[in-house]
Amino acid sequence: MTTETSIATHTRAPKPAEILRSQLDQRREMFTLPRHISYEKFCSVVITAVSMDPKLLTADRASLLTACLLAAQAGLLLDKKQAALVIRKGLVTYSPMTAGLLKALRNSGELATIQAECVYERDAFSFELGMNKDLRHVPYIDGDRGAFRCAYAIANLKDGSQSFLVMTREQIEKRRAVSSSKFGPWVEWFDEMACKTVLRALCKVLPSSTDIDSIVEHMDADVDLAPANRRQTSIALADVPDVALTASADGEVIE
Repeated sequence: MTTETSIATHTRAPKPAEILRSQLDQRREMFTLPRHISYEKFCSVVITAVSMDPKLLTADRASLLTACLLAAQAGLLLDKKQAALVIRKGLVTYSPMTAGLLKALRNSGELATIQAECVYERDAFSFELGMNKDLRHVPYIDGDRGAFRCAYAIANLKDGSQSFLVMTREQIEKRRAVSSSKFGPWVEWFDEMACKTVLRALCKVLPSSTDIDSIVEHMDADVDLAPANRRQTSIALADVPDVALTASADGEVIE
């Protein structure tokens, strides 16, 4: 007597991060990355970012993919050092960090050096404007430096000229007051946001480039994509159909 045994194939639903990776791969040709960042490295960082913040995976998917494309165009990794993925008003955007803007400025070819620093109450700090511009900052190193006082940015151009800008706490707080992200990052990383604010202001008097201008547009939480640009990007994303994903019994994702 022959007994026929039917073996059911067990499948699992693909994980949200796996679906996102497949959607990124479908749009691989749309990613324009600098030579030193491979597509695989960029995507690996993206998957790590969304895995650490699962809310990104349930947010508007078209805006998440758009944010990844724009960060890639700016040559920034979404590693919360150069840039970070954030949700604003239900949409995902990328927010350049201080290190990301500094990187773009240094790569512009116009600057010899650039830096941004915070000043605290116990630091020795003075600056002078006018005909004899000067800035002196000696950080206090023998204990707590005290409360935040101000922030500054200095840029030395390759032609030998120099520009610097100092912003007081009051000036920085005014920028914070009109920011849609006035609570989260401003509470958790006030120093980082203060440096970003003064760098963004200094950029207005520095030689610009397309990459820098694009990054500066995202430095302020209230600056969103222009409607025309956002619509154009979304249409391009929609034109690429999503593949259906299934999973084999051993867990391998199959497209």
